[in-house]
Order: sequence, then C-alpha cells, then structure tokens
Amino acid sequence: MQSDVVLNAAHWMYLISVAAIILTMILRANVVVPSVIGTFLVVLAITGNPISALIGIFSASFVAAKELFNIFLVITFMTALLNALKTLQADVRMVQPFRRVMRGGHSSFLIIALCTYVISLFFWPTPAVPLVSAILLPAAIAAGLPPLAGAMAIAIAGQGMALSSDYVIGVAPGISAKAAGAAVSAAVVADRALVLSLITGAVALTVAYLLIRKHIVPADAGLLSAWQARAQDGSLAEIEQSGSFDKAELARGTMGAN
Repeated sequence: MQSDVVLNAAHWMYLISVAAIILTMILRANVVVPSVIGTFLVVLAITGNPISALIGIFSASFVAAKELFNIFLVITFMTALLNALKTLQADVRMVQPFRRVMRGGHSSFLIIALCTYVISLFFWPTPAVPLVSAILLPAAIAAGLPPLAGAMAIAIAGQGMALSSDYVIGVAPGISAKAAGAAVSAAVVADRALVLSLITGAVALTVAYLLIRKHIVPADAGLLSAWQARAQDGSLAEIEQSGSFDKAELARGTMGAN
C-alpha cells in the first residue's frame, strides 16, 4: 500500500534554504549565515516554537560533527601531511622530473593534465594546482603551450576530474553516501564517481585541446620571458592614444563617425 507524501511548510523552507545557499555560493559569498537562517526556519516550521528553532541551530552542529567526524579527521591529517611536505620541499621534487619531458606544446598539455590529476587524487586540487602552476606551467609555456591552455588543463584535471571523484581520499564519496542513507556505501559511490569523472574529464580535455591546438607554437625560451614580462608589467599592450571625457570631444567624434 502506497501512501502519498504531503509537502508541508518545513519542506518548502528546506527547499528555499537550499536555493539560497546555492545562490550564495554562485555569488562567492559566505554560506554560514544562510545556513544558520535556513536551519532556524526549517525547525521553526516543524515545531512552531522559536525557542526550539534556536536550539535546533546548535543541535544541528552536534549532529553534523557526529556524522562527519571521520571526514574532518582525514582533512586534518592531510593538512598536516601537506605542511610537512612543503617544509621538506618534497612537493617540488615530486614534479620537477616532468619538466625534462616537456619538449613541445602538445605533450606539455597532456603531461600537465596527467600530473595535476594524479597529485590532486592524493593531495586534493587546492594544494596541487599552485604546485603544478609554479613548477610545470613555466616549462609548458616555454615549450610552446599557451598559458590559457595550461590553465584549462589544470582546472579540468584538478578541480574537475580529481575533486569530483575523490577516489583515493574518499571524502566526497563519504559525504554523498551519508546523505543517501545506510543503503548506499561510500565504495559504490566512489566507483561510480570515478567512472563518471574519467568520461566527462576525457571529453572536456579533448574539447579543450581541439580548441587550443592551433594556438600551440614551436618551443622557444622567449615565450616564457615575454609572458613573465607581461605579468610583471601588468599591461597587455601599450595605449596608442588616450581618450577624452569632454562632451564636446565626444560629440565631434560621434559626428565624424557618422
């Protein structure tokens, strides 16, 4: 016998809160305030008591800490490991050998994507992206790869493929499995996410390569010098002639164009 699910005020408050949090993330603002307000409104809609809603804000923090403590513990250990690697400069030594095989722009695109993906699987994309950008990207630019192409490879392989599956560390699959319930295991989520991330990542990398391959030029050390000079100067091109904000000048320019 099937029973119809009736949506009440608590369901709608939850939906509005989730939409507000997503909008806040799109605007790159802090999500703490919308989350707290959303929790308060959901509990208020369930109980109808403002005091219980206020207590629910603090109870939600304890429930989240209880359910996700193992994930927080993994993040703590990974942060400590990364800091130890940086102190020993072992992170730089791991990627330096790949600079020797970057002989052309086409191979550099593949090497950057592969290195970013492997490092991000074990150390997460946040520390992997600046590491690859600082060590491998200059060598790739000197090999003829456009800077934008290198950024595309790093973003797709790191923040796209590696973070979406999180197959080695398993934080993201663990969160998804917790949200799905006891019937779903984190291992199953990780396996499915890995296959999905590999397929979508391969398609994205292929499309990106096809879009930028005609901009790849032969290897030249001057390419890196020119790129660094533009970055230090802060300007892409010299201004040939300065404009004017005078209304009379603007009017004459408009009449001359007509």
